[in-house]
Order: sequence, then structure tokens, then C-alpha cells
Amino acid sequence: MSRENPMRKRVFTLAALAALGGLRPAVSPAAGGRPFWTEKDAYVEGDFVYAVGVAEASSSREKGRKDALADARDMLADFVQLTELGRIKADAIREHLEDRGDGTVDVYMLIKTAYAPLAHFKKAQDADALGRVEKLQKLIERSLKEMRTQLERLEKSQTESAGARTQLAELVKSFDRTANRAADNVRMGMTEIEVVQVAGPAVQREKCGGDLALNYRRLWVLLKSGVAGCYVPTEQYASPCMACNSWGAVPLK
Repeated sequence: MSRENPMRKRVFTLAALAALGGLRPAVSPAAGGRPFWTEKDAYVEGDFVYAVGVAEASSSREKGRKDALADARDMLADFVQLTELGRIKADAIREHLEDRGDGTVDVYMLIKTAYAPLAHFKKAQDADALGRVEKLQKLIERSLKEMRTQLERLEKSQTESAGARTQLAELVKSFDRTANRAADNVRMGMTEIEVVQVAGPAVQREKCGGDLALNYRRLWVLLKSGVAGCYVPTEQYASPCMACNSWGAVPLK
């Protein structure tokens, strides 16, 4: 009668516990390399999702365990396309520590979590992300609408400004024509009526006793004792009483 191998029975018992999810983290002894269960970074088996975390050259075993667990959770999140796991619980079911001989340690950890709550959490997170995208889209559309409105106002303002500039330019030309007509056509000794006949009606008329000053925008025609004697640029004009030999006065031909 053959004798049952006790080691084989122990391995079968451990495997059964692991399948039931009741196995405490198994610490593998140093074996000079990564354990076989680290060949896949993450995978699905049955109703569970598994992920491997690694912490190399950790300064202590406790720090290595902490870092390996965090790495495993990150790997699990990446595997199911989540930004983070939130409060999803993941149990460590295997652990392998390997001393490097320089005081540091490599830690490998295998974690597992039920697929159902993970799928539910992902669905909720995707819905939340979709909601944020829709809000962002509405914000962009509203911003674009406001930008179009502002652009239309700007274009209208520019059109109006262009029209105003055109009108101003025409007005300046009109002033120049008025002044030039007076300077070119008014002659020495002309009366007020004769000045108006050749230069047109004055914009403004000022008197000083028997003297008279007629404004033609950019210049004033001075009539002394009733007849034209000179003209004065508007910026140098002082009053109808100023003499034709005053500074800035230009004698008529």
C-alpha cells in the first residue's frame, strides 16, 4: 500500500484556500529572482481581478510592503482603466521578499479584488467623467457664443470707427479747402461783401470798433477800416483788434 505524500497534501490545501480567497499573504523565501506569479502584471480569473506590485531596493521590509501594495493598486487601476481605485478593497494574497545583501530588499506583492464592485465603480466614474465632459462642452459652446457676439460688436465698432475716420478726414479736407479758398482769392482792399463773394460765408465774425475779423476755419481775414488787409492763421489769432503787422499776420496780395 502506497504512502500519501504530506507535502503534496499541504500544497493542495493552500491552493484550495487561495481559490476561496481565505489565504493570508504567503511570504516566499528568497529564491534568487522574481516568483512565477509575477509573470503577468494584471489579469482576470473567475470573479476576481489580480495585479502585481513591485518595490525594488527598499530601505526596509515595511517600506517595501507599503510601496509594493501602492504599486499593485496602481497597476490594478491601469488594468481596468481607472484613474484611481478610491475605496475599492484589494487583498494581498502573495508576497515575496528578497534581500539584496546591501541592506535593501526587493518586495513583490500579488493582490486581488472582486470584479463586480470594481466594474460598478468604473461605471460610476465613467458616468461622472461623461457629465464633466458635457458640462465642459456646454461651457465651451457658451464661451464661443460670447466670443462671436464680441467679435460682431468689434467689427461693427470698427466699421463705425472707419466711417467716423472717413467723415473726419472729409471734414479736415473741407477746412483746408475753405482756408485755401480764402487765402488764394481774397485780395488787399476787398470789402466784406467782396470777401464773401470769393471765399464764401465766414464761419465766425468778430468786430473791434471799425475793424472786422472773418473766420475761415484755419485762418482769419482781418478787415481794417472796412477793407481786407491781411490774414492770420487760427492758432496765432488773438482778436479782431490785432494789427496786420502783428506776429503771425500775413499781408494780402
